[in-house]
Amino acid sequence: MKKKYTITRFILNDILHLPIEHLEHLLKALEYGAPPHGGIALGLDRLLALVLETEHIRDVIPFPKTSIGKDLMAHAPSQVEQSELDYYFLKIDKKN
Repeated sequence: MKKKYTITRFILNDILHLPIEHLEHLLKALEYGAPPHGGIALGLDRLLALVLETEHIRDVIPFPKTSIGKDLMAHAPSQVEQSELDYYFLKIDKKN
């Protein structure tokens, strides 16, 4: 099957000259289009909480956050190394 040449692949590969091997799975998924969402969430976590009769919705959320917004499983948010920012041509603009 011939790979579809998406605009994302063109920008990453031809304009930014970035290796795309580590993003190949995402680019392949985009070839089939972005998932439809219609601007609403399904609320599966709430439905699951009702079905399981849990006291709190956080008991069924797969990636819960702490009260200050930290994800303990992904260690996010976290500091980003300068080399990572440079790789993706990003800059953190610190205001005050």
